[in-house]
Amino acid sequence: MLIESEDDYWVCKRNGTIRSKLTDIRLKTSAGVPYVRPEIQLLYKGGSSLIREKDVVDLNNVLPKLSATNRDWLRESLTIQYPNGH
Repeated sequence: MLIESEDDYWVCKRNGTIRSKLTDIRLKTSAGVPYVRPEIQLLYKGGSSLIREKDVVDLNNVLPKLSATNRDWLRESLTIQYPNGH
């Protein structure tokens, strides 16, 4: 999923205009375990040709917990990826 990169940037495999600094695409738990930023994971789940029920559950659980900035990033990225809706 996160193999695509260019210089110091992660590049979305579905649309190369969606990108972020490699240093910004992950977070760490309080125990130091790294994980992918939730909005990036939701972008991949939402971009699938098959939206599974568990993906909808993840969206409903995670979306309210995202900051406004991260929700906006996800919305804009999905709009770029699917300008006519999905």
